[in-house]
Amino acid sequence: GTSYTIVNVETAGNVTTASNYAEDFENLVPVHPEWKNGPFVRDPSKPLPSRYVLTKTHCAAYCMNCPTHNYVLDLDTFDAACRTAKIRNDRGDTETLTYNASIPTRALHLFRSPFDNLVGRFHLSQELRKSRGETTGVGYSNSRDGLTSWCRNLDATFREDELSSGLLDPDFLTRHGQFPCHAEWFRFAQWHNMAYQVTQRHSLPTHYLFYENYTKNYEGTVQSLFEFLEIEPVLDFLPFKSSKSYGSFFDTEYGQAAARLVQDQALPAVWSLVEHYFAPYVNSEPEAQTPSANREFDKRTPQVAWLLSFPNS
Repeated sequence: GTSYTIVNVETAGNVTTASNYAEDFENLVPVHPEWKNGPFVRDPSKPLPSRYVLTKTHCAAYCMNCPTHNYVLDLDTFDAACRTAKIRNDRGDTETLTYNASIPTRALHLFRSPFDNLVGRFHLSQELRKSRGETTGVGYSNSRDGLTSWCRNLDATFREDELSSGLLDPDFLTRHGQFPCHAEWFRFAQWHNMAYQVTQRHSLPTHYLFYENYTKNYEGTVQSLFEFLEIEPVLDFLPFKSSKSYGSFFDTEYGQAAARLVQDQALPAVWSLVEHYFAPYVNSEPEAQTPSANREFDKRTPQVAWLLSFPNS
């Protein structure tokens, strides 16, 4: 969803987007010359939009295979991470730069089924390990059993850290500590909580984009996105090819436990945005989410519109 959204905006709008992640950019061009710390233009050969430049950020607290201190963060740290760019300096080393909180003026918050997201991260974890030549943590079958084994291994690896770090609420561990991949579900809920809180903290008009709506209502979803960014499509929209759905990897018991964990951790406003993903497991049918936006205007142009997305969304 993240990559498609970016490329579709660039293609149909015939404009560039921007990114916090410029380590591999051949030409390091900030969106505004005075914004030396970013964000940075993805394609300098294309013009910037006249109003809002879509800017990719994953913020923080989304790691896999990691101890608690890498993902249990306070809001100030998460907020700063949303504004932190990465570049390659003259020595070839990765350098981090943090830009001013006044630079982003609106946000697009992307949601995808956490069940499909979890399987995507399961696959990505193995791919990353293989690319590094590692032999442990790979070889799981692409099935419910393979996912369960991966989750159990992940849980066992960090169980002592979870208990001793003092960063996770003991009540959380009591209620959910035996649930396979509980840390992954915690990260999902916490990430969306904090993304929501950051947009509220900075009073950013926010458009909620749901991955599945690209399939359910393609024209309406794309048109509302372009309207929010105030970008006029000048070329055809790119065809959307939905990723595989992995509902068969999860039974009712697992789905219900996941729902309990996320509802337990999510802010009420965030739960209302993700509740429909759990409906098949909890015998409820909340209405499917539709894109929404709070439209406000500012005379400065172009401005930054964050694309807030949990990795693998």
